[in-house]
Amino acid sequence: TIDFDFNTAGNPILAPTSFYQTSPLSETYAAWGVHFSSVAPSVGGSILRYFNDPALPLPLSGLNYLGFSRVIHAGDPEIITFDTPMATVSLYVANCDTYSATYILQGFDRLGSIVDSRNTTTAQNWSLLSVSSAEGIRQVSLTVAGSGHFEAFAIDNLSATPVPEPSALTLTLLGLPAYWLPLNRRRHAG
Repeated sequence: TIDFDFNTAGNPILAPTSFYQTSPLSETYAAWGVHFSSVAPSVGGSILRYFNDPALPLPLSGLNYLGFSRVIHAGDPEIITFDTPMATVSLYVANCDTYSATYILQGFDRLGSIVDSRNTTTAQNWSLLSVSSAEGIRQVSLTVAGSGHFEAFAIDNLSATPVPEPSALTLTLLGLPAYWLPLNRRRHAG
């Protein structure tokens, strides 16, 4: 789980409290095989520290979350790419004011085809979005539908579960027919 409070080395991230002091998140979690991007290098989500503002949701864990400002950094879509295929990708999303907005999370396979899509409508309360695919998700995209009265939103607690590797037993069972066939032929030939 990425909670935006710590980097991949386990060090706390001391994030600013204002979008004007940030730059978009990109490779902070690259060591874990997770990459953040948007439609252009200078736009996208930025790690922000919560401060006592009634327009902001309380972070789910710690004090940081990934914030998006349509005024400062354009906002969405936020694209998250994984080095290895993921079976499930989940995140929580909330609007940063009292207006509600609809959020769409789409999962893409290695060829760029949509394998799953979910949406939710929420205001300042955190809502869970999750996409899954047995074949694997290599990228997700988070978009806000419509052009409502909102200017900022946030995500927190991004989690991803890798596609399971074939077990040793499965590999052994798959290899058994290839081993058994020549052995069985030798018995019947002699």
